[in-house]
Amino acid sequence: MERNYDEVISDMLIQLDHIERRMAKADKRMDLTIKRMVKAELRLEKGEHRMEVFDKKLERSIKDQQEFSKTLVQTNRKLEQSIKDQLEVSKVQAQSIKDQQEFSKAQAQSIKDQQEFSKAQAQSIKDQQEFSKTQSQINKYFLNIIKKNGHKS
Repeated sequence: MERNYDEVISDMLIQLDHIERRMAKADKRMDLTIKRMVKAELRLEKGEHRMEVFDKKLERSIKDQQEFSKTLVQTNRKLEQSIKDQLEVSKVQAQSIKDQQEFSKAQAQSIKDQQEFSKAQAQSIKDQQEFSKTQSQINKYFLNIIKKNGHKS
């Protein structure tokens, strides 16, 4: 009978040793998992910080664009007023061919300036569209990252 108990105890000690080894391996895996989670959390925090900085820059850009739009409106009003003034001047100076030629030159320059202004406006709209497209792509990129990694507040 003693041998049976010794064998049973020996088997139990062997099993206990296996269990302790597996627990040690599990502890190591758990430590690695925790380290990975800490690193992932740091990456998320960095990403959130970058998004906050980007949002501030975007807000400033939007404000700048709004100010630019207001300036464009004012410039358009001034141009319209300038055109009206030029028409009145042309009526008064209709007596002289020389004055009419100078007015025609000024009018041609005004049209050229308006064309350049229109080109600049078109470029501005194109740039704003490209910016919006880029912003949309960045937002999609970060949303995908957040979806993949899960979101922590």
